[in-house]
Amino acid sequence: MGRFLWALIGFLGISTWSWGAEWTPFSRGPEVVEAALGCVQAQWATTELADISTFLRRIARAESACGMRTETYRPGYYGGIWQVDRVAFEETQRISAHPRLARWQQALRRQSQEKGLPVLDWNMVQWEQLTAPAYSCLAARFYLACIPEAVPEGLVEQAVYWKKYYNTEAGAGTIRGFLRANQGYPDSRREARS
Repeated sequence: MGRFLWALIGFLGISTWSWGAEWTPFSRGPEVVEAALGCVQAQWATTELADISTFLRRIARAESACGMRTETYRPGYYGGIWQVDRVAFEETQRISAHPRLARWQQALRRQSQEKGLPVLDWNMVQWEQLTAPAYSCLAARFYLACIPEAVPEGLVEQAVYWKKYYNTEAGAGTIRGFLRANQGYPDSRREARS
């Protein structure tokens, strides 16, 4: 377990690190979502992938109310706060099928090696580990990296994108539900004034 934790630290490029709720299985709440986003946000700047933290935050609200819904951690389902289904999670480990994902993982490995830190092999992560919010967030980000179409910036456009690519026709979510889950938040109010 010790080597695994150091590998994870290396993967995330964290120099000052403490074990928080974002790494604790079954944690919930907006502050946990923010901590999980913080664990991966710094890495996005080192790749060609855009920082989509606002969209990831909105997904957490729509999918699980930031983990506050009782069905977030239901028996036999391990998608966590971001509700990453097993099929989507497995897609994040098919880097041979997704050149963008492979490039991102290579950039993260290279950065960790340059810092002299061990590297997490994402292919060693199990779907059951996504009950830890940081893993669920990483899986959601990796999954979105597999989608060729860029994440749009507007709330309404993101709701449509979420339904098409993330929640899909098979999911119970609706565009209206995504919008409702995200109304009244600062990132949504700023947009409404623009």
